[in-house]
This record gives sequence, structure tokens and C-alpha cells, in this order.
Amino acid sequence: MPDPTLSLRALNRATLARQMLLARAKATPAQAIERLAGLQAQLARPPYLGLWSRVAGFTRDKLTRAIHAREVVRATLMRATLHLVTARDYRRLRPCLQPMLTKAFARTGDRLGGVDLAAVLARARKHLARPITFDELRGLLAADFPKTDARAMAYAVRCSLNLVQVPDEGHEWGYHGAAAFTLADAWIAAVSQAQDRAGILACDDFAAAARSLAILADERCLRLARRATSGLHHRHRTRPHSR
Repeated sequence: MPDPTLSLRALNRATLARQMLLARAKATPAQAIERLAGLQAQLARPPYLGLWSRVAGFTRDKLTRAIHAREVVRATLMRATLHLVTARDYRRLRPCLQPMLTKAFARTGDRLGGVDLAAVLARARKHLARPITFDELRGLLAADFPKTDARAMAYAVRCSLNLVQVPDEGHEWGYHGAAAFTLADAWIAAVSQAQDRAGILACDDFAAAARSLAILADERCLRLARRATSGLHHRHRTRPHSR
């Protein structure tokens, strides 16, 4: 039986619905963020606008409370840029993204000057046991390894260690421009243990399977979209010119 053909409009509507952009959904900030598999957060404010566009009854303080409760974290993830994800999604996504992050800092090339990367990461882990900014980390690493490019070392650290940003208690958008980082394991340990005790993680296998099916569905939709647009392009090229 041939696959049903989706019109471009149907595909467009399905994509918008999946992104909660046809109608605001009844969801908590954490539920919405998990459904989206994260929100781009290079700047602190855009995730608030993204959730306001998608979640019924959303207010700024709801996301800010989730951030301070460590239910939601801000970390270097997709495309080696900052994203907001839930703490439990961070634990699932971060290992999967490590090959991409390793390739990202490999582009620094010889700027690391043959330094022992394991030693750099060990020193960085000790420094990041308390919240510090990357400006502070670069200074500390420069003192530890004075012959090596501090920025290249710091970028390798960002892409290699599991780190999260620490929110600012007094900032209206959760984080200020130069937010500090710390080790993710310590930051989210308490909330992760609480979620485990509450049984929230009991459906991990189901969630993983559901996401795999969603990825396959998206790939199929992409094939259908390409087929549809290819047909439109062919008709445009072969249509006789009007006289």
C-alpha cells in the first residue's frame, strides 16, 4: 500500500503543531522544554519569549522558578551553543552530543600546542567545583599552563566537561551576561535524586522509544516535503511560457 501523500500545507500545519505554534498548550515550562528537546538560550531572554508563545498562562516567574529549582538548566549542547533543557534531559542528551562537541574543539588545531588535555581537564574540574566565569577560568588555566593558549584550553573545557550555568538570584531573566559555570553532576544531583525517588524517570525507556519514533517520523516528513517541492520545481521548469 503506497504511503499517503502529505500536502505542503498539511506538512506545515503538522510541523507547527509539533512545535506548539498553532495554539498555546497546557503545560509547565519543563514539560514544554522537554517536548521541544531544548530551547536555544545563547541569550537569557529568548527562552522566555519562546515559552510565552507556546504555553497557556505562561509567566516569567514560572520559568525562573524552574531554573532556580534546578529543574531546568542552561548548558552547552546542540551546535556547541547554550540551550535550556530539563535536568533529566541534560543527563540523557549530553553524552550523545559528546562526539559533536569533541569535533568542535578539535578545530582549535595546534592552538593547544600539544598540551596534555587530560591534565588541563583535571585542573579545570578542580577550579569548577565552585561556580566561576569563563574569564576567571581562563586566568586560572593560564597560570597552570602558561605556555598554552588560554582561550583554546577554555573552549576544550567547555566542550569536554559536563558543565551548567549558575543562575543569578537577583536577575529578572535568570542569568546575567557573564554567568558562572559549575560541574553539572553536583548542580543537578539533588533534583535528579528527587526525581528518581518520585518515579519520574521510570518511563525513560518509553520516552526514548517515543523520541526515536518521532525522529523517524520527521525524517519521513522531510522526504515527503522534498518530493513535493521537487515536483513543484519540475512543473515550474516545464511550464510553457505565456505569450
